[in-house]
Amino acid sequence: MRKILIGIAVLFVLLVGAFIIVPGLIPSDVYKQKIETQLSKELGRDVTISGDVRVQSFPLIKAKTNGVRIENYEGFSDTPFLTVEELEARIRLFPLLAKRVEIAGFNLIKPQVYLERLTDGRANWERITENEETPSAPETDEPFARDGRFANLDPQIEAFNLVDGQVIYQDSFGGERYEAADIDGFLSVPGLSEPLKMDLSLTYQGERAEIDMTLNSIRAFLDGNEAPFDADINTAFANISAKGKFLASPEMDFDVTLDSEINNPRAIQSLSPQEIPYLGLLTSLKAKGNFSQVSGLITASNTDIEATGEALNGRFNGSATLGETPILNGETEFEITNFVALKPYLPDDTPPLDFFQSLEGKASLNGTPNGFAAKTLQASARGEDFSAQFNGAAEYSDAGITANGTFDTEVTNAENLVQTAQIETPYARLISALNATGRLNYNSSKIVISDLEATASSGAVNGSYKGGLALADIPKAEGQFSLDIPNFAEVAQTLPSKVPYSQSIKTISASGQISTQGETFILTDLQAGLSEGLLNATFAGNGQYALNDANALSLDGAITGEITDVRALAALNGTDLSPNTDTGAIFETFSITGDIAGTANKLTLSKAEIAFDDIRGSGALSATLREPRPLIEGNLALQGLDLRPYMASYSTQNPTGEIQPWSEAPLNLAPLKSLDAELDVSTPNVITDRLKLGQTQMDVTLQDGVLNAKLPTVALYGGNGKMDLTFDASKPVPSLTLTAGLNELNGNNFLSAIAGFTKASGEAKTDLSITSSGRSQAEIMRGLNGQGGFGLLDGQIQGIDASKFLTGLDDALKSRSLPSGIGSSQITKFKDLVGLFKIEDGVVSINEFNLAALGVSANGVGTIDMGNQKMDFRFRPKLTGDNANKLGSFGIPIRFAGDFGQASPSLDTEFLGKIVADRAKGEVTSRLQDQVKGPLGGILGGVLGGQNTPPDSSPETATQEEPPQSLDAPAEQPAEKVEEEDTKNELEKALGSIFGDR
Repeated sequence: MRKILIGIAVLFVLLVGAFIIVPGLIPSDVYKQKIETQLSKELGRDVTISGDVRVQSFPLIKAKTNGVRIENYEGFSDTPFLTVEELEARIRLFPLLAKRVEIAGFNLIKPQVYLERLTDGRANWERITENEETPSAPETDEPFARDGRFANLDPQIEAFNLVDGQVIYQDSFGGERYEAADIDGFLSVPGLSEPLKMDLSLTYQGERAEIDMTLNSIRAFLDGNEAPFDADINTAFANISAKGKFLASPEMDFDVTLDSEINNPRAIQSLSPQEIPYLGLLTSLKAKGNFSQVSGLITASNTDIEATGEALNGRFNGSATLGETPILNGETEFEITNFVALKPYLPDDTPPLDFFQSLEGKASLNGTPNGFAAKTLQASARGEDFSAQFNGAAEYSDAGITANGTFDTEVTNAENLVQTAQIETPYARLISALNATGRLNYNSSKIVISDLEATASSGAVNGSYKGGLALADIPKAEGQFSLDIPNFAEVAQTLPSKVPYSQSIKTISASGQISTQGETFILTDLQAGLSEGLLNATFAGNGQYALNDANALSLDGAITGEITDVRALAALNGTDLSPNTDTGAIFETFSITGDIAGTANKLTLSKAEIAFDDIRGSGALSATLREPRPLIEGNLALQGLDLRPYMASYSTQNPTGEIQPWSEAPLNLAPLKSLDAELDVSTPNVITDRLKLGQTQMDVTLQDGVLNAKLPTVALYGGNGKMDLTFDASKPVPSLTLTAGLNELNGNNFLSAIAGFTKASGEAKTDLSITSSGRSQAEIMRGLNGQGGFGLLDGQIQGIDASKFLTGLDDALKSRSLPSGIGSSQITKFKDLVGLFKIEDGVVSINEFNLAALGVSANGVGTIDMGNQKMDFRFRPKLTGDNANKLGSFGIPIRFAGDFGQASPSLDTEFLGKIVADRAKGEVTSRLQDQVKGPLGGILGGVLGGQNTPPDSSPETATQEEPPQSLDAPAEQPAEKVEEEDTKNELEKALGSIFGDR
């Protein structure tokens, strides 16, 4: 037995000796080549070992080498994937015999790892198999879980040392490079059931970090049991301490107490390959408290988080559950001091916030099932041009944000505020200061403001509102409002379209009650007015307006309007109106009062009272706003229409009294095409400087540019008449049609009024029918066509007894004096005076003019050229019947000729020359010279010019006679010629006294 034991002992010694001695007898190249070949095959890349491989087997299995190099894959850079300056491993021998691996030590000296991703996405740490151009798909392992799947694993590492390591990550695909250098570390894992300890220091992206960590049991962690741990991370910019445990769970659930202080959060961003939101806003971050995660839900308790920065500061004390909808309990404070710095971190569609200078607040947060509520919330915002405060409560949940509380807002310069906020509106300049207080109730669907008191002051538009307001899809309002515009001209400059006569409106004011029904705004007790300007007005009543429906506007109330200076108002539009005269003041004031009612489509004005200077009227009007033109309807009863002041003023614009030529300027037809109208106008009288009409009725219609004016009843000078006028402006060339008739007129008054002829009386009548067309006033007058007539029945002419005058003509010629029968007491009675005329191309041709009196008749012809404003009319009164003898039977030829306004009566010498026939020349001349001695006989002799014609020749037949040869007039002495001229002038002066010398 003893020999057996000795034999076994010798064998063991021999075996141990062999185990110790044999590795040293094997050449180093045998190990190196074997390792290089095996690793190259396994890794799919070249592996070289430049140093010797030394192996020692007792008392530890020890291997050591220098210069290990693992190459990159083909297609990547030439930089090796891994280089190690020195590698040493020590494994305990006897545990290995028991199939346990106990690593006594593992040392890596200056390892360098080069991780690379190409622009095509390939990475050098992904295995590339032979004949494969792209990395093979990574193996799809099951997600990590603490479920005991590593129960058979039990490595033991007493000491793992890493000295001066380096890891470089070059991402050509994303254009990034990261580097961890000067890596020194120590790791101790005596066993999976023993505490793991790790000390690591490194410089990452230029920042030095120290990491110390202890895990109480790796086995407990891997098997899903409770596993306490603690960790400390220290850098130049951060100190983080965590102490806690992994909870019993297959997930990565934990419960840890954290105490961290980061004095430069921005440095963290430089270490991360991905952007971390909002880190750039912070200059320091402190966090203390207990944090836990259970089934992916993170909760925090007893936390104290404080963040400071150049743009914002904040603090939270309390607890939180950070799920899909955060739940917070605690106290919070925040302050934002630089919104310009905050802008880069906000979404692109965030409105400009430059108008904020600061925003601060604090609140008590209470958790709810779906979020948290902020009670005793106090928030305030300030800017250069505004300040605002809110006190109340708010709640955040998966349904959104709600808020309820009081607010107080003050805006000191609305225009600057809007410009700073980059809101494009021209109307901001109209409001200067704005103040608002009230209670706000907000949710995601609407905003309700109660107890609202808002005022706008010190601006172009001022006002106030007191009541409630709801802002939603259908806004609601209930309250009192007021509006004040001190100077509307300033407001008009801001409006997008020009407001006619805006300079004539000074102050606008309005007040009343406002309420809503659906989309309709209802205004009651509305008081509105224009004042202090040329245009003034008031309105008292009610109104309605509907959103998105301009036609839904309605008014019902009393209205007044006033133009304080019509002439000044017209001047604003470039129109100069005629001045006042001694006859009366004109174009001074206009006013209207009445009851207005209707909608935007149709407004009616009832009980209307209208005053224009001294003209007064009443009636009713309506305006229908339709396409393509509005329609004006109504009736107007005037108290009288005295046009004398206006005509007198017009006359002052032409002090010479000369008739002005017709205008060649195109007619302005725009007013006739801008609206349609149906109007009835009546007046007890119409007074002009010559005419005075009695009761007059006028019916006016304007349709599609065609004006029809009917005067079915015109009372004047004891008679009556009617007139129809049509002016068609719808065609390229406007046209005119006029028919008129007057009957049973007092001839004396009528002729005196229209012609200033006061010496005739009788029953007058006239009728007229004309047409014309033209683009200007002159074209219309030159284009007149038509016909008409006039008559004076059973009348008399005062100032001359025609029969006595013509009978005594011979004696007057002999005595060289005017005939008798001329004087204010003399009259000529007649049965009728009738005339007919025809109008062609603006020329009125009087082809028939007859006067029939007792023993006297007269006839005449002539023309009135309306286009050229000239007239030439001739007539000859003569004796008839038993009194027809001597010169009286021949008659006195009279001629009216000249331009309008300058025509005058005179003896018709041309007519006389044409009616004296050759055969009577000598006889008549001799008889006259024999019977009438002196200058008058010479005059008649010279007038007759030696011509003869039958005494009963009319102007028509006389003009058809061929002019005879003239006889030389006897020579007269200069003194006699003067006497003849004086006598002739005396005769024409007498005619002028009868017919009206102009």
